Amino acid sequence: MAENRYEMSAEEKIEALREAMHDVYKFDPHMLINMFHLQSSETIKNLSKKLVKDIKKLSRSSLSIMARFLDDDVKQGAFINKSSTILADIIWSMFSGIVLLEESKRMIHEEKSYLEKTLDTAFEIIKRGILREPVQKKYAVSGKRSVPELKSPVRELVK
Repeated sequence: MAENRYEMSAEEKIEALREAMHDVYKFDPHMLINMFHLQSSETIKNLSKKLVKDIKKLSRSSLSIMARFLDDDVKQGAFINKSSTILADIIWSMFSGIVLLEESKRMIHEEKSYLEKTLDTAFEIIKRGILREPVQKKYAVSGKRSVPELKSPVRELVK
């Protein structure tokens, strides 16, 4: 896999994000779970203003970095034509939701943890939804950085 985001294919970027999410979780799962719980509940209102400000700043920064990471491929047509910020929000929401879901399941069945398998499956679904597959194949073969709009398969069926 390429080291530089400009040298990575769109598919490699999705794989890099999957690996990064695994690494973020493995680095400090308890801190991450607590942060997700705080962000998804009323508890955040009970924290100091400075701590809330720090959490918001970290969250915005993380999403901004992820959006910039995806942006070139959105502009070049390798990803679906949606805002890279929205795509980053969806990927981060998927990640936080899976972490919270798997943690709640783990509390009931302590011996079972399916976080990695569930996260891998989620990224496979994200990859299938975000990549413009016909463009991806053409893009990889031709090496072109600019790709034309594709016709909607739904429109073609309705004709």
